[in-house]
Amino acid sequence: MKFRNEFKRMDIFRCRHDSHEKFEYKVSALHILERKRCFPHGCVYFRWRCRLLEKGKACYRGYSHVGRLCPGCQYFFEDKINNRPELRVNEQEYQAWHERYQEFAEWVEKMQNRQVNVLATLSAVKPRFQRVLYPKTSALHLRGFQLAFSEAFIEMDHFEDECYAVIGRTVQDRIKLAAGAKLEFRATFTLNRGRVLLEKLHGFEVVEAPTDAVEWNSSAALVARTIAVGFDWQPAKCLKCKYGVLTDVEDRRQPHIIERRQLYCLQGMPDPEVCPLVPGRALGEDECQK
Repeated sequence: MKFRNEFKRMDIFRCRHDSHEKFEYKVSALHILERKRCFPHGCVYFRWRCRLLEKGKACYRGYSHVGRLCPGCQYFFEDKINNRPELRVNEQEYQAWHERYQEFAEWVEKMQNRQVNVLATLSAVKPRFQRVLYPKTSALHLRGFQLAFSEAFIEMDHFEDECYAVIGRTVQDRIKLAAGAKLEFRATFTLNRGRVLLEKLHGFEVVEAPTDAVEWNSSAALVARTIAVGFDWQPAKCLKCKYGVLTDVEDRRQPHIIERRQLYCLQGMPDPEVCPLVPGRALGEDECQK
């Protein structure tokens, strides 16, 4: 069987929720259909507002934005917002796609947490960082390396989409993997925020040597960590750049840990617009596809 990752499709829905503004309101199918389950009925949320801040006046408590400590204040109020995701395709196309979505979901459920045989060619090797935010400080940790594959043969199935694997620092320092290497290995099939992620790799065999020069090892990754710059949005040109890395973020500044992802430039570029490595404006994904 052949499959593509229907969970990560960004061209099916658009959501005007405030939290999606910096992503140009593009939302994955998994977020809409599984996490929020807000299609077709939509969702209701409350937008917190402050009468003082909206008039340009200072908060008498010293706050600079509306947050969880503001309810109860005489200047605090909230708007009830009814929101409904929009379809970016017609109804007939949606029904045909939804059948493929269900088939892919069934395949993932069958594979989940199973040991699988994998044959794939590396498209990229990048450091895998994790940023942890504490109340008074933050830290950027190196958690090994992430292997990216543009496609893979998983057991008897052809996965015609991007998938990823994680290896430790010592493994990369020893094997020295780079783009173009064809690998055969066994791994545990998992799903991470809609991405197919292969973990606990073993039985490693390099079937074909890398075509690109080896660029990353522990030392190089630790040096890149010192100059890495994070962005609040995810330009398509940076996602496709070999120095653009999506980093897992754990925000521990609240009672409950909030997990998200943030784009980092490992070359320390202060702004995607002035980057000389990848010419062109920092276009959104839709613009790049035109």
